[in-house]
Amino acid sequence: MVDSSSHTLVCSVLFVDIPEYSKCTVAEQLQLKRVFNRVMAHALEPVVENDRILLDTGDGAAATFLGPPEDAMFAALALRENQDHLPLRMGINL
Repeated sequence: MVDSSSHTLVCSVLFVDIPEYSKCTVAEQLQLKRVFNRVMAHALEPVVENDRILLDTGDGAAATFLGPPEDAMFAALALRENQDHLPLRMGINL
């Protein structure tokens, strides 16, 4: 068995936020967050649960992908094409 502590791991992080979120009323923020959570869950569906870590940032999320870097890109593309037309800002870091 190989000691995994000596291996270099690569992960991708997808940062997503809702523009102008803080300017919305609390009721609007709650509605936006419900839609955001649904859209994010749909985008992350294809990624194995053990290959991702999701951190809620209030007005968005940071999703870490421990598998292939393409997972982050495909999730970002799914978010961009979301059926709810929710405006989002995104960035990916490797």
